[in-house]
Amino acid sequence: MSAAAAERAAFLEARRAGIGGSDMAAILGLDPWKQAIDVFYDKRPDLAEEHGYQPREDAEDEDLGPRFWGSILEDPIAEGYAKRTGRKVQRSNVQHALEQAPYMLANIDRRVVGEKRGVEIKNVSLRMSHLWGPDGTDEVASYYLPQVCHYMLVLDMPVWDVAALIGGSELRIYTVERDPEMDQILLNAGAEFWSRVEAGTPPPVDPEHKRAAEVLRRVYPGTNGETVALGDDAQRWAEVMWDAQAQAKQYQAVVDGARAHLQAMAGAASVATLPGGGGFVRKVVKRKGYEVEPSEYVDFRFNKKAGE
Repeated sequence: MSAAAAERAAFLEARRAGIGGSDMAAILGLDPWKQAIDVFYDKRPDLAEEHGYQPREDAEDEDLGPRFWGSILEDPIAEGYAKRTGRKVQRSNVQHALEQAPYMLANIDRRVVGEKRGVEIKNVSLRMSHLWGPDGTDEVASYYLPQVCHYMLVLDMPVWDVAALIGGSELRIYTVERDPEMDQILLNAGAEFWSRVEAGTPPPVDPEHKRAAEVLRRVYPGTNGETVALGDDAQRWAEVMWDAQAQAKQYQAVVDGARAHLQAMAGAASVATLPGGGGFVRKVVKRKGYEVEPSEYVDFRFNKKAGE
């Protein structure tokens, strides 16, 4: 194991002792990539195998993934922040903990010398830039706001800046002020979540989450051979699903019909333009043959004879 990998492993092990700032968005249901149950098994890896949970495949673990570039660019972004603001910043290499709730932890990027102010550093791709507001506001991406508020709570600071490098060329600085109401939300959510960690009781999966299907595949990767009787709510959701499937088929039929009309009008032409501008390009696409690698997945579908 390299020195960097060993340092990363030690950092992750220390984080398992409590709730870090980057955990809060998932705990509050605001993280677009993971849920509270993912954070739970990160804190309790001893239960992951026992419960059948499969860890999340994190793109940031790739050699040249977002975490790599974020680490490489952290110092230049911090220098840019200092130059723009005239403030002196320093690293904080200690893990901070909230006295009244010691499981609330904070590993921060920078603190401002001579002020009660911290700095969070972000490297933001152009693809995600639309989630960030104008420079000089407090409009950070919503899934980063709990992290910043968590740091203010743990370090008892009134304000926190976010220095975000957008698309590798534009530095935006956001200033977020502490909110007592948000403090209470974090304290309540943290206490409830950590009680689950200590009791070994995972939080439920949120089926409304945009990546609920991925989370469910991690939580229930296989089948146990049992039969369960579902309640009235299940019947309602099954009917919602069937109705949506029927409507999707109807709309797909309309799409297919419209496409057929357009293709018939175009004939064998390579390009067919529309009166309103633009048009359709027709070309032959050749694909090389390939073999499908062996794989395994859970198939979930309706069967009228289930349970008989």
